[in-house]
Amino acid sequence: MLPFVFVHIPKTAGTSLRKGLEAALSREVIEYDYGLDSAETTPLVREFIYERKDPWLFRQKCCSQNVKVVAGHFAAEKYVHLFGAERLVTFLREPLQRIISEFKHFQRHNGFEGSFEDYFNRPSFKNRQTALIGQVPIPLCGFVGLTDYFMESLTQAGEFMQIDIPNLELNLGKRATSDTHEIAPEVLNRLRKQNLQDLNLYQKTRDWWAQVHVQRDGKAPLLRGEIDSLADNKIAGWAFWDDSNRAAVLEVLVEGKPVGICKATLFKPRLNMYRARRNGYVGFEKTLRDLRPGQRVEVRAKSTQQQLFGSPLVFNR
Repeated sequence: MLPFVFVHIPKTAGTSLRKGLEAALSREVIEYDYGLDSAETTPLVREFIYERKDPWLFRQKCCSQNVKVVAGHFAAEKYVHLFGAERLVTFLREPLQRIISEFKHFQRHNGFEGSFEDYFNRPSFKNRQTALIGQVPIPLCGFVGLTDYFMESLTQAGEFMQIDIPNLELNLGKRATSDTHEIAPEVLNRLRKQNLQDLNLYQKTRDWWAQVHVQRDGKAPLLRGEIDSLADNKIAGWAFWDDSNRAAVLEVLVEGKPVGICKATLFKPRLNMYRARRNGYVGFEKTLRDLRPGQRVEVRAKSTQQQLFGSPLVFNR
């Protein structure tokens, strides 16, 4: 079986999850990629990813050596083509809290002597969660947890990975993952303006996560999907069921009123590249007549009323 790929976004309680996995599995079946210069990077990664530069052979070695998890500070795109999006695991955190936590970590462990604004004004530290997730859609990832709901997320991650992961809250610059850092209002405003992509990603993920939580508790099948675009009186996106290859039947609503039904059966090359179900034949399009700016458009599963990621969306001509 292919290993899970844990995209460890800094300061999202990833160290706690990593150490929990080690306690549950043993370190011998976990491969780490924290960069060529990091002592945490394991020999297999160092040899096949950095020295021989042969990712496919790395994949073969992981399978033959029964590697359970590949983890580290890397972008999802680095390993998604090798192992598939359905094997991706990551945690997101409220973006502004994550940034200040990372700043304090840099002060404590990296000798950073600049001000907080010196830190967050650096381009590489803006919208960092969005950068690490990259082009991989959140609903396509096998599991996405939220640091703000760490215990629930940890339990669900363990259920998804079929691993009994103990709760080890480590590497924290505050008492617990549920605590928050104080940020001055004027600094908060500047932070928001510079991290709008992360804020948007986090809010949509949080809305979708709450829905996923309910579906999993009720044992209902999970609908994975997303609205890609709403323009020129046409809505488009993709959707598929997590547990089967039957085509998803979707209901489109405008201002809460049903206006049509569509099936998600169109080919989406990007989804096929990420190894979505049905070989990527999971897309949909629907023309909406007389759509006016400011109207709310929803797309949901006809049978379960599960909303797609990013739904509802406001139409702006």
